[in-house]
Amino acid sequence: ATSTVELLTSDTLINDIAISIPLEDGTTVEGILQSYDARKKAYRVSLFNNEAVITSGQKVATSGKGGNYPSGIFVGTVTESVVNDDAIISTIYVKPVANISSFNYVTVIGRKDSE
Repeated sequence: ATSTVELLTSDTLINDIAISIPLEDGTTVEGILQSYDARKKAYRVSLFNNEAVITSGQKVATSGKGGNYPSGIFVGTVTESVVNDDAIISTIYVKPVANISSFNYVTVIGRKDSE
């Protein structure tokens, strides 16, 4: 079997990546990692809960929803929240967990198909 490996910094992400951010009250905020902003050197994430208070430094990981990626893979930390004119957060930027441009090797994570 073969695999095609595409970095999350690619201009053409095939699948949106479901993420979650744990909050201090024990709840989580979910969203979608939609693209990589090369100018900001951060992922652009759209949130599902526009009323959640997200601050810099909060951890972001995959949620496992949608079935494309396993849950619990650390993606990075929040660096910025973009507030709309109506003062509702709709987009955050997330600094990747590592310097992606320096990767030489990757690990492919998969799941065994049930028969």
